Amino acid sequence: MDRTVNQSIHFLDPHTGAHTNPIEATWPSVKVFLGQYNRGEDNEFHFAHYMFAARCKAEGIPPYLQFLHLVANIVWCMCRVPRSPARAT
Repeated sequence: MDRTVNQSIHFLDPHTGAHTNPIEATWPSVKVFLGQYNRGEDNEFHFAHYMFAARCKAEGIPPYLQFLHLVANIVWCMCRVPRSPARAT
């Protein structure tokens, strides 16, 4: 369920309880993490990397070991690999 907050009226929606504190607290960490990359390219990949690393840290799991666990448990025959576009000759 998407919730919005009109901060020109209030910072906590009295009807839904929605507020922006979590994203406002998280955004500085995301910007620091993305600072090592070119923010203009591959933003989705780098943001996914941040989310993966943050989740591993919160759960106390070494990211490299979690990555290996995930890769080892993928049912590869069910994965579709996008075909690269045909080259013009």
